[in-house]
Amino acid sequence: MKISREDLELLREAVGRHKPSLMSVVDLVGKVALTDGQRENLRMALADDLCSTGLRPDSEPNEHGLKLDAIIGKLMYY
Repeated sequence: MKISREDLELLREAVGRHKPSLMSVVDLVGKVALTDGQRENLRMALADDLCSTGLRPDSEPNEHGLKLDAIIGKLMYY
């Protein structure tokens, strides 16, 4: 699976809000293979963002949350 420019921007925003120390790892996405730990750290930042900005009042994902969830899935194997 390929990470789109839009995916990278959302990833950058989520990491900037929740794990700014990982910005250097975001710069590696699409350029080199990430370690399992790097992918897990990025997924955790996305999950934090999903919990804080990606859920409707009924706890179902909103449009932003669905996008974040899709990126989390892509990072499983990237």
